[in-house]
Amino acid sequence: MSIVTSFETVEANDNPISESTSVSEFWGQRWNRVVGDLLRVGIYRPGLKLGLSKQAAIVATFFVSGLYHEYVMIVFGKTGYHEGYKPNYAAQLLFFLWNGLLLLAESSLCKLGFFNKVSSKMPKRAKNIFVLMSVLPISHWFLNEYVSVGLFGDFGVAFPLVRKIQM
Repeated sequence: MSIVTSFETVEANDNPISESTSVSEFWGQRWNRVVGDLLRVGIYRPGLKLGLSKQAAIVATFFVSGLYHEYVMIVFGKTGYHEGYKPNYAAQLLFFLWNGLLLLAESSLCKLGFFNKVSSKMPKRAKNIFVLMSVLPISHWFLNEYVSVGLFGDFGVAFPLVRKIQM
């Protein structure tokens, strides 16, 4: 594609679930990198330039991401995208605010020498499991909405998986 159009494709995700060893790596380098870049350029950096602290800019960025996801779910509900769907208001916003707070907690813990010593001795898979366990208890706040609206099923129709047929 890049030869014909002079554009290259960008991988939106870089194995965030199986490879992330920190919350900041999950959100900043691996999960939905296209949107992450937009939020970094459109919210986080301007917030810093306006005088927000790093912590306030992080919370503002996750707040805006949460509002955006709330808007998407409201649009699905109002347009009749999936008959009978009613948005669970604030679930998306709370999910993203929780993750912003996790990022702040991680940043605070990293300032402690003890935390860095322990973290450096942990196997990569153990760190990965720790990251996932920090999000899993509330992941339904994010995922249930998309399941309820039928988005995953429709996504599968638009972008089908190709599998070898077992005979």
